[in-house]
Amino acid sequence: MRRVNIVAACCGAMAAVSPAAGSAEPAKVLPNLEWLDFRSPKQCEWSDEANRVFFTGVRFDERKDYIPVPATTNIPGISNLVTSRMIVTAESPNIITYYVDFDGRWNGLTVLGLMGIHDKDSLAGDRTGIRFAEPVGTVARKLAQAGFLVNANGGDDPQETIHFEDEALYGVSTFLGSRNGETVFLCYEIH
Repeated sequence: MRRVNIVAACCGAMAAVSPAAGSAEPAKVLPNLEWLDFRSPKQCEWSDEANRVFFTGVRFDERKDYIPVPATTNIPGISNLVTSRMIVTAESPNIITYYVDFDGRWNGLTVLGLMGIHDKDSLAGDRTGIRFAEPVGTVARKLAQAGFLVNANGGDDPQETIHFEDEALYGVSTFLGSRNGETVFLCYEIH
């Protein structure tokens, strides 16, 4: 018997992901994450709604050196509330990585959630970004087509554009690489 994957193309707000070949699971329909957007991809400037998800998905405890702590938020298009998770390693106790986990489709890619890296020793803001299911090369091509500053080969080398203006440093730093079986895109606007 020949198996056929059917992709639903209705409603404009949904996208489909087919199961792996030979899988008995039905296709999982993932929400289209239209809210996950940037005002300026080249400057890593998140849209208002993406900022809302980031900053309601994690709280910063002012009593504890302004460190990130888990929070629960709603994600547009996702029916369940999501609670962020934090990871601190013994090797880097001043660096807190936080995750807001959910699945969806954005820019033709499968999103596994958002993440941020907070360095308690740094005065700079957090590096924030998106986690993807596709391989680094695929994500690199899609992000470059969308106007993001990324290594076209998808390597781990950070990409930066920095300039001085009125004795201040401005620019963007991005990272795209594979971490724990996911492709991670992080960006940071320097100002």
